[in-house]
Amino acid sequence: MLELREDAPDGVVAVAARGWVTGRDYTEVLLPAVEAQAGDLRLVYEIPREARLLTPGAIWQDMRFGARHFGRLRRLAVVSDRWWARGSTLLFRLVRPGRVRGFPTARRDEALAWSAT
Repeated sequence: MLELREDAPDGVVAVAARGWVTGRDYTEVLLPAVEAQAGDLRLVYEIPREARLLTPGAIWQDMRFGARHFGRLRRLAVVSDRWWARGSTLLFRLVRPGRVRGFPTARRDEALAWSAT
């Protein structure tokens, strides 16, 4: 499941993965929060060690989300101690240099601050 983090700075949508993330999490949690934001999109996606992977429906919704909101993306921070999660930001950086970064969990506050700029 995706859970909205209430401690995000104004203008930043922050979510944390808990357990399995499903397509429904994208449509019921992430999309409404993102669509409520005007202008540029600043997103912090936290993937703790105990989080599971995405279901096939979530992978599909993630691709749709990316295609739909890619042009609005100003900053994307992935916060995780999992190597594959932070490493995935390298792919995005090829397309959007300087706008996507990975942060270890211990630097979550820094990720929130960076996203807000």
